[in-house]
Formats: sequence, C-alpha cells, structure tokens
Amino acid sequence: MEIFNEKKFTVQEAAVLTKMSESWWRRAIFEKRVRVVKIGRKVFLPLSTIESIYSVEEAQYGGI
Repeated sequence: MEIFNEKKFTVQEAAVLTKMSESWWRRAIFEKRVRVVKIGRKVFLPLSTIESIYSVEEAQYGGI
C-alpha cells in the first residue's frame, strides 16, 4: 500500500509543521477524521494526510 511508503510524522511534528495544536490532531485521530499508521503503540500521520487536512483548513478559512 502507498501509505506505508510515505514519510510519516508524529503528532507533535504534524502540529509544528501545520501550526495546529497537538490536541487538534489527537482529537481528529480519536474521531477517526484522519488516516494514521500505528506501529505498536505509536501513532504516525502520513504526509498525504497532513497535506489533505491542511488544504481543507486553508480552503475553509481563506488561507493562512
């Protein structure tokens, strides 16, 4: 699957990268609004997930 070959980020890294809070990402994961990759107990967000969420947020609120 393509998702396993992509670069992956932790919740903390995704928060810094997108300038969104860690709690926002954790809530999105809990509500199953984003795709994640779990390796053991660790949760990673694929780059495509971050890009798709970021573009949706940007479109909804008119840019950065």
